[in-house]
Amino acid sequence: MGLCWSGLIFFWLPLFAYLVIGLVGHWVPQFQYFSLEVLNSGVKRDPSEDNFIEHLEAFYWFVGLLFYGALLKNLYAQKQSMRWVALFMLISFLALGEELSWGQHFFQYQTPKSLVEFNTQQEFNIHNLNLGKMLGIPPESIFYIGSLTELLNPLFYLLCIAVWMMFPILLRKLNLRKGYFREYPEQSKHFYIIFAFVVAVYLLIDNLAFDCGEWFELAMATVGAITGATAWQEQSFSS
Repeated sequence: MGLCWSGLIFFWLPLFAYLVIGLVGHWVPQFQYFSLEVLNSGVKRDPSEDNFIEHLEAFYWFVGLLFYGALLKNLYAQKQSMRWVALFMLISFLALGEELSWGQHFFQYQTPKSLVEFNTQQEFNIHNLNLGKMLGIPPESIFYIGSLTELLNPLFYLLCIAVWMMFPILLRKLNLRKGYFREYPEQSKHFYIIFAFVVAVYLLIDNLAFDCGEWFELAMATVGAITGATAWQEQSFSS
C-alpha cells in the first residue's frame, strides 16, 4: 500500500526546496552567498555543523529510527523476520549519532582529550577523525587521508543507494524475492524514480556547478525516513 503520493511529497518537499535555492544562487550572483549559506556549501560552509540543513538531516534520521523501531517491535511480536529492518535501523542510528556528534551538540559535553588532537573539529564523532594524523602519515604523502569524511561519505552514499534502491530493484527484476530475501522492504515505482533522479542531480551538480554534498546527505536522510514510514505502514495494514 505505502504512503499516499501526498505523503511522499511532504517528505521530499524540503529536499527540492533546497535544490531550488542552490540553483537560483548558482544562476543569480546576488543570491549566491545566501544560497551557499543555506546549503552549508562552498565558501560559506560552517564546519561547526550548527545550521538548519544539518538539523533537518538529524530530524529525518530520527523519524526513520522511530518508524524502524516501531516496525521491529511489531515484527518481533508476530515472530516475523526482522533482519532487514534491523539493518536499516542500525544505519539510521549510526547516521543520527554521527550527525549529532552523539549528543554533544545538545548536551555540550567536552570531547575526550584523546580525541581532540585527532578530530578536525574537536567533536565526539568518527567521521571527522584525521586518519592520516592518527596513523602518523605525513600530509605530503600520497597515502595521506585527512578527515575520515573524505572516505566515509562516498562509502555511506553507496551503501544507502545499494540497500534502499539498487538491491530491492534487483530482487524484483531477478525474481529473488523469496527465502532469505522474502521480507526485504520494497517501495513504490514513484519512490525509485525520484531516488534515481536525486542521485543523477547530485552527480551532475556536484561535478559541474557547486558543492551539494550536504544536500545529498539530506537526500539520504529523507530516503531513510520514507523507507521507514512506508515499511511500517505496509506491515501495519497487512497484519
